[in-house]
Amino acid sequence: KNTPNRILALLASNAKVDIRFTLRARDKNALAKETKSFSKEILKRVPRGCVYGHDTETLEEVVFNLLRQANKRIAFAESCTGGYIAKRITDIPGSSEVFMESWVNYSNEAKRKRLGVRAATLSRYGAVSQETAREMAIGALERSDADIAVSVTGIAGPGGGTPEKPLGLVWYGLAWKSESGHDAPHVETFKTITPFGRDLTRQFAAHRALDLVRRHLMGLPLEL
Repeated sequence: KNTPNRILALLASNAKVDIRFTLRARDKNALAKETKSFSKEILKRVPRGCVYGHDTETLEEVVFNLLRQANKRIAFAESCTGGYIAKRITDIPGSSEVFMESWVNYSNEAKRKRLGVRAATLSRYGAVSQETAREMAIGALERSDADIAVSVTGIAGPGGGTPEKPLGLVWYGLAWKSESGHDAPHVETFKTITPFGRDLTRQFAAHRALDLVRRHLMGLPLEL
């Protein structure tokens, strides 16, 4: 509940919600103490791992710093996002320290030739499927020699949706090397459905893909 000295606002924007609070106190020391206390109070009410940054910190900056600290390199395989995930990470100066390469594969032919997705997988399950997302992630991991790879394939719209695969459906693959480097890579797949139009679906998918990397590197649950 807001009071004259405490005002809390939730500001929803594309793929995220900013939590803004305004505090009043008698002096700077009291304000700093109140800010720390109120921040802790807010974080207790937010599901674990859902807050990724403070002030003007962006998700891609957080992911970049986590990758650099862990000495890990990443690659992307993008279909519906059209390179937007790579664009966000390369907006950061020095991103070449952690970013290997990316594929933008819209056609089934490109998914087969560039990432090694099996023709049988595409024929049986389709380009937008858990199975294809999984093979895209593995292909990107193996071909880039990165430590982590993320794939995204979906139906951004405005056409192409079906009752089984509605508009806004996006499948993600997250693959990472085993600790030994000799065993088969670990792979997890996830899906979201955001029927909010082409642009928002693509923005949300890029945000979710980056957040999967953040959660993986921090040892947080990958499911929201």
